[in-house]
Amino acid sequence: VTLRVTGETTGPWSLIRGEDPRQILGGQAPAPDATVTVAADDVWRVFYNALSGGALMSRVAVEGSADLAAPLLRARSVVV
Repeated sequence: VTLRVTGETTGPWSLIRGEDPRQILGGQAPAPDATVTVAADDVWRVFYNALSGGALMSRVAVEGSADLAAPLLRARSVVV
């Protein structure tokens, strides 16, 4: 699964299954099964739980497997 952030701050990060069951990489996975694209101005809102339901899905694009992208969209974090 690749998270692609667009806008003023850009970059991809990928969660892959490899030797370690889950590994986070800075960069684009060679052939992700799912790609989640979100604007830099909205990515903090996704992880801070400031977007949900229809508002979330109107600001996020999912390509590929929605089932694999779903856990990423449910992830939460505190931004400092």
